[in-house]
Amino acid sequence: MMKTKSLVFCLAFSVLALAPARGQDAEQRAWKALNRVIPSHTYPPQGAMVRTASPPLAEMLAKLDGVLAAHAGTSAEPVAAFYRANTLFELERFEDAAAAFRKLQSTFPDHGLCRAASGAKSQVGEAIADCEDEIAIRKVYRVQRLPHAVLDDSETCVIHTTLGDFSLGFYKDAAPKTVANFKELARQGFYNDTYFHHVMSFRRVTGGCPNTKNNDRDDDGAGSSGEDLPTELNDALHTAGAVSMVAVPGGRSHGCQFVISVHDQPDLNNESAVFARITDGLEVARLISQQRTDDSGNPYDSVRIRSIEFKSKK
Repeated sequence: MMKTKSLVFCLAFSVLALAPARGQDAEQRAWKALNRVIPSHTYPPQGAMVRTASPPLAEMLAKLDGVLAAHAGTSAEPVAAFYRANTLFELERFEDAAAAFRKLQSTFPDHGLCRAASGAKSQVGEAIADCEDEIAIRKVYRVQRLPHAVLDDSETCVIHTTLGDFSLGFYKDAAPKTVANFKELARQGFYNDTYFHHVMSFRRVTGGCPNTKNNDRDDDGAGSSGEDLPTELNDALHTAGAVSMVAVPGGRSHGCQFVISVHDQPDLNNESAVFARITDGLEVARLISQQRTDDSGNPYDSVRIRSIEFKSKK
């Protein structure tokens, strides 16, 4: 259903080939203008392929409007119109995109983009169908955007461990309840003398269980702060350095236990809410992840949290 989204990149590969071999100056200017706007692949004399980066979609749309206004009536016009409609699709303006594709189809019915073999759909026909599918889906299902996560640098914390220190920055706007809960527990000394009780070598480590303060390793991981938290999903990903609360049944988050991703952990995305990120000392967290463990991921040694120190930006 998203075939249209890839067409814009495929077509870029052949824009220059579509230009007239012996076009007039106006034709050449039109194709050069279009080629400057769209992502392209070129082969310099030395043979290495160079791909230009895509500009932001809103910027690309404005530039395509400029190309269409300046070079109407040239052979580049239908291709520029196709790119413009694709960009509207990428911006999720599906009704506008459908209207743009239909206009292209009616204005240039004999163009290669609008024609297809018998029994098949043209590229423009496929694009219109994609737009109609997206419009129909959104009439049935509500699309909910995850909050955008931006690190807040007004207050950070340093976690002092027996293996070294690392610092955290917080996504307080995207996960306010989770951040507030973690800070409150940390300031109370809740995490002091707990150790990282579960290790997935070179992947992630889990800490924050109060039961690790006793001498009974059998109950490690079963401790709680007394209540669960809502899972405040946001668009922060579980890339290296991400800190999230442990997910619990019912779509909730653990009230105190947290996971540190020392390398990318995409399996946790959309399951656990990232509320913080290591801003300094990731190598320490990676050392913690390299502990010797039993077959269940329980470490033989104890890397403990000595204390957590908060620092405000002056």
